Amino acid sequence: MGIYDGGTGDNYGQGTYDLTLLVDPTNKKKIYTGGINIWVSEDEGKTFEIASLWMFVFGQSIHADHHYSAYNPLNNYFYFTNDGGVYRTKSIKPGSRQWIVDYIDKDAENIKPDAPDTLRFPTVWENLSSGLSISEFYKMNVSRAYPDYITGGTQDNS
Repeated sequence: MGIYDGGTGDNYGQGTYDLTLLVDPTNKKKIYTGGINIWVSEDEGKTFEIASLWMFVFGQSIHADHHYSAYNPLNNYFYFTNDGGVYRTKSIKPGSRQWIVDYIDKDAENIKPDAPDTLRFPTVWENLSSGLSISEFYKMNVSRAYPDYITGGTQDNS
C-alpha cells in the first residue's frame, strides 16, 4: 500500500496515519482498502490493484490519505473520507498498477512524457466537500513585528 505501485520496493505507505478497509456488501471476495491511494482486491486480499492515485495523472481520481470508508445500503453508494474531504461513488473499479510502473517518474513525481493519454481510472467519484473547511494545521506562528498576525501551514496546502 505504498505511495506508488504498492510493489515490494514501494515502502512509503502511511499505515499508521491513514488506513481503511471495506468489504463489498454484494461480493465478500472483493475488498477495498485506502491508504495514500485506494486499492481493490477481487480475491479476498491475495492480490490488489490500484483504483486511485494521489497524483491525478490518469484521469479522475480523488485526494490522498484515506481515513474512513463505508457503504450505504439505502442508496448503494461507497463513501471515502480523506484529507481532501468526502467522496462517493456507485462502483469502485481498478485501473492498473502497471501504468505506474511504466509511466510514472518517481524522482520528478510526475507522469513521463511518453505515457499514453488514454490511460484513465474507470471509477467516477463525486466530491461532496463543497462548503466544508478541510484544513489540518501543522504549524502556526505569531509575528514579532505584528503580534496580531498569525500564520499557519496546512496539510497538503503548503
